[in-house]
Amino acid sequence: MKKIVKVRLVCFILLSICKLAVSGEKEEHREFARIALDSVLADSKGELHPALAALFLRNDSVITNTPLWDEKSFADISVAFSENDYSPASYHKPGRSILEQLKSLASSEIEKTFSDLESATTVKSFENKDKNVVVNYLLHHLIALRLANRAGVNAANRHENLKSAFSYEAIALSYLVDAFSSAHMLIKHKFLSGLQPFNYRKAHSFFRNKGVFVINSKGEAWQTFGDGLMLWYEPTYRHVLDGATTSLREVLLVFHLAVASDTLPASLSSLKESLPPAHPVSTWLETRAGQNYYAVHKMPSLLCLPMPVSATWSKKSEVADEHRIHRRIHYPQLRESGLYDPDMDGIDPDFLLSKESVPDWLISGEFERDPNPDFAREIIKEDTNFASVRFTQPRSFPPSIYGVLLNAAGGGSFNGDLKSTIVLGAGFGLADNLLFFNNPSADLLYTRIFDNKDRHFITLTFGTGIVVEPIAFRFELGKAHEIDRRFDLFDYKIAAGIELPMLDLSFTYAGITSRIMVQRIFTGSSLHGVYFQIVLH
Repeated sequence: MKKIVKVRLVCFILLSICKLAVSGEKEEHREFARIALDSVLADSKGELHPALAALFLRNDSVITNTPLWDEKSFADISVAFSENDYSPASYHKPGRSILEQLKSLASSEIEKTFSDLESATTVKSFENKDKNVVVNYLLHHLIALRLANRAGVNAANRHENLKSAFSYEAIALSYLVDAFSSAHMLIKHKFLSGLQPFNYRKAHSFFRNKGVFVINSKGEAWQTFGDGLMLWYEPTYRHVLDGATTSLREVLLVFHLAVASDTLPASLSSLKESLPPAHPVSTWLETRAGQNYYAVHKMPSLLCLPMPVSATWSKKSEVADEHRIHRRIHYPQLRESGLYDPDMDGIDPDFLLSKESVPDWLISGEFERDPNPDFAREIIKEDTNFASVRFTQPRSFPPSIYGVLLNAAGGGSFNGDLKSTIVLGAGFGLADNLLFFNNPSADLLYTRIFDNKDRHFITLTFGTGIVVEPIAFRFELGKAHEIDRRFDLFDYKIAAGIELPMLDLSFTYAGITSRIMVQRIFTGSSLHGVYFQIVLH
């Protein structure tokens, strides 16, 4: 009875820890949604259209907990649609630029989404699980813009359309916040990437805590961190909030222009004036291929989204702050000859984007004018306004032995004659290193020895290793039982061998460790054997 109580207590503690971690990430989404909405409404509350004031203002105070859908507020909706933190739809495509990621969103898919929206009877997710976080943000943001425009044009259903517009914008922000998470930029989402869930979750935590240096399409560079840490680190917080408020202001701007409001709040007027003359707000409402909203129309919210970088060109601008410190504009170093620092020390070539993967404005004009491969070296030496910046950081996460293990082995056993042997089983890795022990694990194995009368064994073993450079030794000891024999408490298995270096399966977060083992199984009589073992972890 006491053992059952202890097991339940351990399970309760582990479950509570998991709930706290998930709860922290949900609260982060809630806070960003609430603060962003409060900021844009507070900036404009004296000039908001009466329909917006009726929705979000009470006695001249901003109210962000107004029920919009299913008794949920703006922040509640954003949290509700950010439940699945491990869905590929909430992650970047590693190594791809914003432009490359948006190229997967065809205009026909956007048109189909708008068509499905017309038949929807309630607010719902239009998430495309085969796409990335940038696409899913834009898709829901475009829905919000279209509904905001409809609210401005159609006075009869203005209130309901505004509620729907802000509901879909809340969903869009759930993706936008994830787009700023370092873990959501570097995690692999390829075939079999979830083969080892323990390693996958550890990789998520690793990249979340270590962070990554990023650049956006406005030439700003900073270090961002992951889920649960974005409210904590000021540069990350500031850029996420900038992206969220910009996105919300786009919705407000579309509504105010559609309703032909006499006054335009100053913050919305500034946003409107910042747009390229040839690409006004009306272009956001047109159905185009995904990359057009970014590369052609330069939608401000998309320009806020980050991309991981290994190196940038830092160029001094004419803009200075109150301390006369000039703002520096960052351009990504690119993989083509002449567009990266020739001294590659510290630069990860896998994080250099191609020239075709970025819009023209992310390539400094000096490099466009001079295609000479040596120009990069010369400009660093001669132009004090230019600098080459390298960002040194961990970008790969090696598989861990911790978690579920799958075992397979083949070899021979002998007790007089040599017999073929196979070993299959599963186990659990306890840690990569525990004190001076290497890869400790517990394993439940099935062994079959092919003979005139096949013999079958079940063994429960504990194993660990000791590294004496350059050799890793492996030792195992445990209980053995021959299936066709009466159970004997003193039957045992002992094994020793050499563990080979781990093979990292780079397409996933799993690894393979190989061992050459010599074993002795005693079940009334001794049986010796040697086998080659493969462990997937």
